[in-house]
Amino acid sequence: MPDTSEKEIVILHVEDNPLDRELVFRTLQLDNVNCRILTCETRAEFEDLLAGGEFSLLLVDYHLPDFSGKDALEIARQRCPNIPFIFLSGVLGEEAAIDSLQSGATDYVLKQRLERLAPAVRRALREAAQQRQREAAEQRFRVFMDNLPGLAFIKDGNGNWLWLSRRWGDILPSAIDDFIGTNRSDFLPPDTAAAAAEIEKKVIESGMPADTTEEFGPPNDPARQWLVTRFLVGQANEAPLLGGVAFDITARVLAERELSGEKDRLQRLVDQNLAILADQETGLV
Repeated sequence: MPDTSEKEIVILHVEDNPLDRELVFRTLQLDNVNCRILTCETRAEFEDLLAGGEFSLLLVDYHLPDFSGKDALEIARQRCPNIPFIFLSGVLGEEAAIDSLQSGATDYVLKQRLERLAPAVRRALREAAQQRQREAAEQRFRVFMDNLPGLAFIKDGNGNWLWLSRRWGDILPSAIDDFIGTNRSDFLPPDTAAAAAEIEKKVIESGMPADTTEEFGPPNDPARQWLVTRFLVGQANEAPLLGGVAFDITARVLAERELSGEKDRLQRLVDQNLAILADQETGLV
């Protein structure tokens, strides 16, 4: 009996032999795969079913009278590249097996070895779920970084840019892609660039993060002030990567400078008044 604790999967089985279709269904049933199977045997039926339904997995005979399994694989890669695709064949040589995997098939199972079918189906579904999770995580990361109210970057140990967040497009003198894979720093004043390179070297060597205040900006506003934090990114036994975030603190710096100027002016007034009072007291004596 199928394992009803598992979510039911929908399999599209492309097979021209009714006995093989029944054998596949019974094999999966005996292995407790909770599935519903739709079958077809022609190219037209295959294309219509792909267009009209959502499938968990495609199970395709490699040798078909109306079209080939390779044709089915090419159609599937174009229309539903994220659905696992397993070849099922009575005869599949080593070269054809390797070619099918290189072309995008998830796996292949020989009809003489149907005991491998259920494990192959479960593995393919598990890998597809893991891939969806990775893609979802990458999408969340992109959305997060695109909405970060600042700049973010990743460099390799040699100072080459590996990744730059979208907001760098407002800062750099040319397209972001012009900088990826290079260590260009021509948007920084020379002194700032040299100091940044030295800080990055120390972060990589020590493994400790570092905060700096730096001045750079787009050509029409090059004097922006930034709080930049650099830190080590990576795992054990991997080449070190350098991550960083930068936040525009220009308004805060200008406000602090203005406040400092006001304090200086007030201090001068106080000093002047104290001097006047001191002169008056001297005159009274």
